[in-house]
Amino acid sequence: MSVSQVERDPVIMAEILNEGRELFKRYGFKKTTMEDIAKMVGKSKSALYYYFKTKEEIFEAIIMHDMKLQHQKVAAAVKESITARDKFRSFVKGMFANVKEKAEDYSVYRAELFESAKRILELTEEKDRFVEHQLKDILLFGISNGEVKQLQSMEMETWVNMIHWGLKQVGMKIFMNNQNDYILDHLDFLADSLFDGISIR
Repeated sequence: MSVSQVERDPVIMAEILNEGRELFKRYGFKKTTMEDIAKMVGKSKSALYYYFKTKEEIFEAIIMHDMKLQHQKVAAAVKESITARDKFRSFVKGMFANVKEKAEDYSVYRAELFESAKRILELTEEKDRFVEHQLKDILLFGISNGEVKQLQSMEMETWVNMIHWGLKQVGMKIFMNNQNDYILDHLDFLADSLFDGISIR
């Protein structure tokens, strides 16, 4: 999204994103046109171009908007939790809160989306930064209050990356395949296993 778009009318911006989201869900990304979105918003194509130059920009703005809302909710839930263990639980449950809903909403065009690995990489860079920041904060909090043993810098980095990559793969499996939905009923177990391990102590 260009800097100039930030100065546009936020009400119209929100309407474009909402109508664009509905059209993408209903018809798919490839079949939806800028003209379709303009009609739904009640604007001319030229007026729509004042806000977004392409439907790709609209799609990316929708993804970024949804992602930021999720991040705000997750960060708030983590902040409200008292212990590091509970913070980690809140983080895991928050990150998976809408994955099934999104999989169903985006089912019409998710295959099209995954055709472009580069596009996915660009859209998830901000999410990756958020996840890593949250995990590091939870880990440092746990170490400071004695819930987590002292770790060397590289051990901390290894744990953060291991959890991040693992959760990303789990989320991808749920998003792409209904057979993995059962995991959503066991998020407490998933979080506790990743945080505490499963061995008898």
